[in-house]
Amino acid sequence: MQACRTAATARLRGRQTTTLLALSNLMALAEITAESEDGFADLRLTMVSLHCDPDGEQRLTARGLHNGRTVGFAVSLSSMWERQDVDGYGISLHWGSAKLISLGEESDAFLQALDEVYLTNLGHQRMRDQVSYVAVSLTGLPPHVGHEFARMKLFFEIDDEERRAEFYLDVDPQNSAVQFREKDTGYRWGVVLSLSADA
Repeated sequence: MQACRTAATARLRGRQTTTLLALSNLMALAEITAESEDGFADLRLTMVSLHCDPDGEQRLTARGLHNGRTVGFAVSLSSMWERQDVDGYGISLHWGSAKLISLGEESDAFLQALDEVYLTNLGHQRMRDQVSYVAVSLTGLPPHVGHEFARMKLFFEIDDEERRAEFYLDVDPQNSAVQFREKDTGYRWGVVLSLSADA
């Protein structure tokens, strides 16, 4: 709840409000592949809403366009993050969890777009209702994404090594952006399968 109070204070100071995000960004959707380069298929979406649930979880909605279709998904970030100090590097990581949540047809379209740009060609059509990932924050603290940048690495853990997945999720509230970034092209198959209701 402290994170909610902190975010609320930041909003009152004029840094950000869910309403302003929704009103300012619904008409500003852009092609999600516009910034992909260097062999990586990094996708950029517009953050159109952000709010703190009563239990302290941060929930955001991200949307964009791919070949003229609206694509998107929601993200729920846990309220509890465990700090890990990395000896010898002077840095701290924070471990928690993240869920990617389907918005229905827009998320089905996101899965199909991901299958296309990743060149996995699995042909899966529907995204799962929600997918849980282990998450580690490399920069920023996820409960504070209402007013500060956070870069997280998400892990989908499964016994079948070929279906394991890792990717980065960046949340940039100042620029109303959410980036779905590749860690390694070798995880493309696993990323698509982790999201697919047809897997």
